[in-house]
Amino acid sequence: MRKYLILTVYLVMLATGVAAQSQQGEKVIVLPFRVYAGDEMAYLKDEIKKAIEKNLKAEGATIVTSGKLPVKLEAGREFTPDRIRQVGREAGGDFVVWGSLTWIDEQYSIDAKLIETAADEPARSYYVANKGIETVPVTVTELSRDLAFNIFKREKVVRVEIDGNQRIEADAIRKNIQTVPGDVFLTKSLSEDL
Repeated sequence: MRKYLILTVYLVMLATGVAAQSQQGEKVIVLPFRVYAGDEMAYLKDEIKKAIEKNLKAEGATIVTSGKLPVKLEAGREFTPDRIRQVGREAGGDFVVWGSLTWIDEQYSIDAKLIETAADEPARSYYVANKGIETVPVTVTELSRDLAFNIFKREKVVRVEIDGNQRIEADAIRKNIQTVPGDVFLTKSLSEDL
């Protein structure tokens, strides 16, 4: 019982530290996504950008508009990660997101990169794929969630284990808790579930 209590206290302390970090309001610049598809899909370049900005803002990020960038991003011009980092720094961003959508038949993939402007680490890559135009909003939300995990240095719940229960079966407990694998590890959720 004591071991279970110590583990619970440790998890609460860990969650408190993660929650404190997530309150920072990181400044994020989202560049328009390149679209490799027919001309009828060109509108997605700005729609993906707007959707990611909306989702990250809902997570607590401060969005720096691309109008504040010191250099105009020219269509078709390639920027290296170092150049994107520099442009992001000059615009006052903490992170820069950019990427592309590739559409073949009914399938598509969205590839994104995230770079921290203050660090010299390489850009992190993200990839989501699906079928059909109707799934694009859900897929972009999934991508945005993955980006937010890294931007806010959040922890993801990998698995929920029920241990130490003596009178109530694990399945009964599992049915009454809200935390599921894939969720953000938050103190509030942990407290409610306990």
